[in-house]
Amino acid sequence: MISIALRFAVISEIFSQVFSNYPGLKELSHILFRWATVVLLLVAIAVALHAPNDGSVSFLAAAHVLDRAVGVMQSGLLLLLLVFSSYFGLSWRSFTYGIAMGLAIFSCVDLATEAIRTQFVAGYIFDLVTMATYHCCVMIWLVYLLVPETARQTVKEPPENNLEQWNAELQRLLLQ
Repeated sequence: MISIALRFAVISEIFSQVFSNYPGLKELSHILFRWATVVLLLVAIAVALHAPNDGSVSFLAAAHVLDRAVGVMQSGLLLLLLVFSSYFGLSWRSFTYGIAMGLAIFSCVDLATEAIRTQFVAGYIFDLVTMATYHCCVMIWLVYLLVPETARQTVKEPPENNLEQWNAELQRLLLQ
């Protein structure tokens, strides 16, 4: 449970850091984060309610269903972050994106292994896949930590999605 809470806290902090230079977009990302969390919570509840039930109530089976529901929420939030930031053309060469990428890979693989585990026979292979994925994600985080971020370059032509204009308009709308 502590790991789940920490992962959600890290995802929330990533949302804050990605748009920290644009106050209007930062506020919009907080609103999107809250609404996406609510929608994904409802989806996670539906996933948990439709999990196969063999009639026995075991702590381990409940933990796997909970892990599956949490995986749906975390994967959805990280997908939202990657889509939202790629729409605005933000560079993925920062440490913040490295953390997000590692968490996204881990959440997706964890979700897939839990879905397979709850549908079919449980085995130790799923634990090994999850552990190997975690180690790969740690390697991704180390690479992003050690490779220097690219310096921000001034763009001579305005991008298709002008962040400054979006930021100014969002601030104007939010202050009304």
